[in-house]
Amino acid sequence: MTRHEENKYPVQAVVKREIKRMASRPLYFFAMIIAPVFCAVFFLTLMEEGLPEQLPVAVVDLDNTPTSRSITRQLAAFQQTGVVMQTGDFADARIAMQRGEIYGIFLIPEDFSVKVNTGMQPTISYYTNNAFLIAGSLLFKDMKTMATLAGAAVGLQLGEAKGYTEQQIMGQLQPIVIDTHPLGNPWLNYSVYLNNVILPGILELMVFLITVFCIGSEIKGGTSREWLQTGNNSLFISLVGKLLPYTCVFTLVGIFLCVSLYGYAGFPLLSGWLPMIAAIFMLVLAS
Repeated sequence: MTRHEENKYPVQAVVKREIKRMASRPLYFFAMIIAPVFCAVFFLTLMEEGLPEQLPVAVVDLDNTPTSRSITRQLAAFQQTGVVMQTGDFADARIAMQRGEIYGIFLIPEDFSVKVNTGMQPTISYYTNNAFLIAGSLLFKDMKTMATLAGAAVGLQLGEAKGYTEQQIMGQLQPIVIDTHPLGNPWLNYSVYLNNVILPGILELMVFLITVFCIGSEIKGGTSREWLQTGNNSLFISLVGKLLPYTCVFTLVGIFLCVSLYGYAGFPLLSGWLPMIAAIFMLVLAS
């Protein structure tokens, strides 16, 4: 068979040559299939619950009265907060936070109940470890809510003691009622929020790496002239033939990621399947 006959279909010839090169290097199989599939399983399993729950915190109760103990019980009732340590020494709680045993400290000051009953303004302090971003932000939200609720409860008791109605008291405590509708993550699910970005990003990164590697290896190995000759010395045909197998494989892997996210994990898919698959294909082409 002559070279002219071999290159009668140059794109097919380059594709066959590239498939042989892919099969000869396990690195291709790992980067194109194993790595994205492993990341999908890892991240979906890691964030399976959506939001972390029962994050450990310490309550430093310097008051130790029925009022302060009631606040502690109410804080422990939050879904994301788990009170694992109750102490009267702030230094113990600080050491536990430095060791990574807890992510937050809720401090009820001394003479809290006395100041409440005498109309003074006691200060509730709370500390979070924002080195752990998700844990710190969730605990900050819960402890801030608890401090606000405690203040409202105190205000309600004082108002009732002065003879005001509950409606009058609530009008002073919360003159503006906020109705919140989160747009970016209305499900309040970190798995939906993060994995929709992380997994396509990992796929894109693998496409970057493999594209550079498969072309760079031709130059490094001194086989670039052979590659161009297989494509009838046309750079366009040679590139199309070389990248076509990777495009097909990465598109299939991208579809698998979509099935994992919107099928297996049940993530909301508002666009429908066809637009999402088309978006994945365009992501691979653009990368």
